[in-house]
Amino acid sequence: MTAESPLHSGIDTAELDATVRPQDDLFRHVNGKWADRTEIPSDKARYGSFYVLAEEAEKAVRDIIVDSQSEEPGTEKRKIGDLYTSFLDEERIEELGATPLVPLLEEAAAPASIPELLSALGRLERKGTTGFLSMYVDNDPGNPERYLVVIGQGGLSLPDESYYREEKFAPIREAYVAYLTKMLGLAGLDNTGGRAARIFALETEIAAAHWDNVRSRDSEATYNLRTWAEVLESTKAVDLNLWLDALDVPAGSLDEVVVSQPSFFEGLAALLTADRLESWTDWLAWQVIRSTRPTSRATSSRRTSTSTDEPSPEHPRCAPAGSAASRSSRVPSVRPSDGSMLSATFLKRRSRAWTCSSTTSSRPTARASRTSTG
Repeated sequence: MTAESPLHSGIDTAELDATVRPQDDLFRHVNGKWADRTEIPSDKARYGSFYVLAEEAEKAVRDIIVDSQSEEPGTEKRKIGDLYTSFLDEERIEELGATPLVPLLEEAAAPASIPELLSALGRLERKGTTGFLSMYVDNDPGNPERYLVVIGQGGLSLPDESYYREEKFAPIREAYVAYLTKMLGLAGLDNTGGRAARIFALETEIAAAHWDNVRSRDSEATYNLRTWAEVLESTKAVDLNLWLDALDVPAGSLDEVVVSQPSFFEGLAALLTADRLESWTDWLAWQVIRSTRPTSRATSSRRTSTSTDEPSPEHPRCAPAGSAASRSSRVPSVRPSDGSMLSATFLKRRSRAWTCSSTTSSRPTARASRTSTG
């Protein structure tokens, strides 16, 4: 760097509010001008630079996808465009209804033994179905220079294990069973009440093997380096290699893993028994429905409320309050986590920012708050 090209600060000092001393109010000194001139958009509960970046990124991704629709047929780019086009073809989706689910549901119903169930689950997970384990890649907490697969407890539809046992969640459990019954019917399955009862009973048993949220936040307790052979040792009653082979993960990727809740594997193995096979195949069918629901109009949020007036407990029909979407009959759903059912508490927290079901409301324009800088 020469004297002719000095280094410059990345801070725009012209944005600093000289009327406020930093020792009196650092936030106002740094952000006061921006906060005074910036209004929170009507479809946002808060606003700031990271929200602007996220919006710009979404627009850029959309432009890339739209452009890919005109790429050469058969290319990877065109496949992305074709997928986007098919997702927006609502007439075709309405025409097909639940038909695209049929082969997947048949595959879920086919297992005649636990080994066959494990293989079917692995194949379906490759197609996007959720399973009884959660898996993701992250830095190894014991050696941040490398990445490892982290494997943890899964298999539940409600947010966590407490929803299956605490009395305060009894209304949600009741609504969930009704919701299951309706979803299974929309997917074209028979004996929906019996299936829903079996699914809920099995998930309750799975939940009993889960760690609670407090223990799952213990960074030391959840850091358990294991070889895959050691994982198999904890599930002697079943051969998870059948699931792994069908999942077809890259060679060596699970040679060493971080196991978040080791005792869950033992609890899960104890549930994978022949006398529960019918419950497991029902559960697997439900995973297919849950996982394909965003792309299946037959089981979409505007068809799956547990009554004619209330939104479904898992994906209520919500849109930003005062937005055009909130005044439309076709509003997107809010999904706080993978397959998690929204609790009444969550809805209450969001009520000022979102309009749910058929209700519409407007929110007065607000100035950017102290949390608005992202």
